[in-house]
Amino acid sequence: MPNLTIYPPIEQVLAISNDGTKTTILGPAGDYIRIGDAFATSHSLNSEDDLMVTGELEVDGQAFFDSVVNFLGGFRSSGGALTIQTGTSQDVSLWGAGVGAGRTFLLTTASATDGQTNNSPTITQRARFDADPTGGVTSTDRDYDVLHSMITAGANPKSQVIHSIDSLAIMTMENDDTTLKTTFVGTVDAGAYAVNANAGIDDSGSGTITTFSITIEKGIVTAFSKLS
Repeated sequence: MPNLTIYPPIEQVLAISNDGTKTTILGPAGDYIRIGDAFATSHSLNSEDDLMVTGELEVDGQAFFDSVVNFLGGFRSSGGALTIQTGTSQDVSLWGAGVGAGRTFLLTTASATDGQTNNSPTITQRARFDADPTGGVTSTDRDYDVLHSMITAGANPKSQVIHSIDSLAIMTMENDDTTLKTTFVGTVDAGAYAVNANAGIDDSGSGTITTFSITIEKGIVTAFSKLS
C-alpha cells in the first residue's frame, strides 16, 4: 500500500505508512507527538514513540498498560468493581511519598443524608486452603473481615468496629465518644485467673473462659464480665 509523507520546505514532519497489518504514524526522530495544543510535556517526552494528549481522552474498550502507570491528579473507578491483580511473585503496595501526621489511606462511603448512617466498606483478607487434602483439590476461602459500622447518628454518634472470620464476630469495639467497650467472643484457655480485683467485682476462678467482655473508659479498664 502507498505511504504518505508530509514535508515542510526543509525536513519531514509526519510519515503515515501501512504494511497491511498496522498503520504507523511517525514524526521526526527525537520529537514526541502531541494531540491538542493546550500544554507541552512536563515529563520529558523526547521520542517519536511518545504521545501526549493535552485534553480529555475517552476509551470505550479495554486499555492495556505494559509498564508503570502514574496518576498525578487522583484515580477513580466508577460504574464497576476495581480489581488489582499482580503476578504470582509480586506484592501490592499502597504508600505515600511523605511520612508522619496527615498521611492517610482512606476507605469511605457516600455522604450521609438527613438522619442516615453509612457503614464503611468491609476490608477482607482472604486466605485459602484445600478442604479435601486426601482427594481432589477443593480450594476453599476463609475471610477475615473488618467493618466500621455506625450505630446511631446525631451530635453524639456511636459506632463500632467489628472483626470477624467467616462472618462470625470475634471482636467488637464500640465507641460513643466517651466510652470504648471491647468485646471478645471465643475461647480463652485461662487456667487460673484473677481480674478486676480493684474494681469491686470478683471474677477470679479457674478453667476456661468462653465469652467475656471488657469495658475501657479513657484507657482504663473499668469492668470485666465473664459471660460464660
